[in-house]
Amino acid sequence: MKILYITSDPLEYSTSANMRNIALITGFIKNGHSVDTLSGKINSNSISYDESLKIENLTERYWLDMGKLYSKLVVSKNNKHIWKSILIFIRGLLYKIFVKFSLYDTKKKLVKEVRTLNINKKYDIIISSSDPKSSHLIAEELIRLNPDITSEWIQYWGDPFASDINNSCVLPHFYIEKEERRLLKKCNKIFYVSPLTFEEQKNKYSKISNKMFFLPIPYLEKYIINKSKKGN
Repeated sequence: MKILYITSDPLEYSTSANMRNIALITGFIKNGHSVDTLSGKINSNSISYDESLKIENLTERYWLDMGKLYSKLVVSKNNKHIWKSILIFIRGLLYKIFVKFSLYDTKKKLVKEVRTLNINKKYDIIISSSDPKSSHLIAEELIRLNPDITSEWIQYWGDPFASDINNSCVLPHFYIEKEERRLLKKCNKIFYVSPLTFEEQKNKYSKISNKMFFLPIPYLEKYIINKSKKGN
């Protein structure tokens, strides 16, 4: 199969979501599937960048640019300690303010950049993975602009939307739930990494529960730790 895997953050950024993204993509490739990726552009100076997070044998990679202002606020590995601390504080403060009044994360800006892409392919499956949740908006816009690009859109969710305990948005809960329902209706299948989230979402959105599935978190390597001998 030909797969396009969409994430707002570059896969080279060290996040818990990217650990499962990398494991899942690696599994697809090992099983003979062709995988392209679409994400925000890498800033190799970012403190989130980890050059060891590389996936071998990706077919093609597409990038979206966050712009100059965002780049100026990136906390760089090369920043002096005091400036790095100041930038972390400023970014943290701006982010807290932003998420208080926005349904989505700051990477939502990438949606406007989708129109600059030149993808002349058709995919068997497009997978959008959160977090960040803006990944699903990027996929939605790509399919809106290119209706024939795929016939199968899968949303892969870590945390849910309206029920996310980390969500500090002050917008009314019913409004967030309405947007979540709208987004979930757009795709063909929905996968959750938590069985509890899966059950909760099925109950909350019973009319579309037939396209919801539970998928355990994938892992890159298996480690077996021998049990200590009794008495040690």
